[in-house]
Amino acid sequence: MSRPTPTSRRRRRRLLPSPSGSIASPGAEPVTMDDIWRAVSKIRKDQKELAREVERNRESQGEIIDLLKELKDRPAAPAPPLPSTPKKVPNELALEVKRIHKALGEEHQFRGNELFTSDHNQSTYQVIRREVLDGPVEYRQSHIKKAIRNCHENLRRADKNRRLGLAEKKKTDSKKLKRKHRLKDDRIEVGRTFLSPRDRQFLEGISKAPLLMSDEDTDPEDPDHTWLVKQPAWRSERLNGILKLCQAKLDKTKASRQCHRRKMTTTPSPRPRPPSVASCYLLPEDEEGGDQEAGQGAGEGREDPDDREDQDAREGQGDGEGQGDGEGQGDGEGQGDGEESSESGSESGSESSSEDEGESDNGSVSV
Repeated sequence: MSRPTPTSRRRRRRLLPSPSGSIASPGAEPVTMDDIWRAVSKIRKDQKELAREVERNRESQGEIIDLLKELKDRPAAPAPPLPSTPKKVPNELALEVKRIHKALGEEHQFRGNELFTSDHNQSTYQVIRREVLDGPVEYRQSHIKKAIRNCHENLRRADKNRRLGLAEKKKTDSKKLKRKHRLKDDRIEVGRTFLSPRDRQFLEGISKAPLLMSDEDTDPEDPDHTWLVKQPAWRSERLNGILKLCQAKLDKTKASRQCHRRKMTTTPSPRPRPPSVASCYLLPEDEEGGDQEAGQGAGEGREDPDDREDQDAREGQGDGEGQGDGEGQGDGEGQGDGEESSESGSESGSESSSEDEGESDNGSVSV
């Protein structure tokens, strides 16, 4: 057994506790139990603070996880659409295709009785396409093809109508529709000059005014100068009265009266009641027959409104435009009473002739 060296004795002596119970190295202040307790307390306090920080981090992590789950379950917002090619063919391109096709001649034009994919029509398509591409204006390829295809479809539809005998019918229907639009526009325009504000608003408030106008068919006996007028039997009395006043004014002012004479017929319009029209413009269905008879009774007087006006003036009917019969004509200047008008016939006869514009005695309609 070896003996301890002096160095090991000195090291062991430094580690021995002092008489006060503290361990201290030579030349340093001794460490007391209070110092150890304070150090342990500080360590424990740091541990508690660290535990609280860990708990807060755990709660934050849980909230983040819940938010991620919610975002995952939520449907994704649709991506904004990419800019697409405009679908409408420019009008200039359609006219250019039509011009080129017309200049090809009958032998090289589209054949309406063949499909667009036939050899002849595809050859015509390539010719028109090259002409458009060589032109000064640059168009999209899709627009060029669509314009050429539309040209072929129009020819194919026209050829089908000719084979089925529908071309003439479509032409006649188009003429009738244009005449109805003309009647509507002319009557509204002239009504603004003399109708009361209430009647003017009533006339201009029709959503489908052309459908409420009378039919004007070409007279087969005099196709160049006469139109046969067929009045709808389902039109309301008030609208009939307003249209009658407007038409009487038109017959005096429009130059077209000398070209076409409107002749009333006893045959009502075969058109059914138009849908989606307010009931104030239509008669109840059970009263359509009576309205038709009233229109027939007034048909003959419709041909010469000047004679009817003179007759009204001679009878001294001074009811003006306020006859009060629910037809909405006039501005309230007249009394609307047969007895009063007969008493003051000589005084108001001229006023009636200027304001009534051809109104018949019994209030019947001839428009």
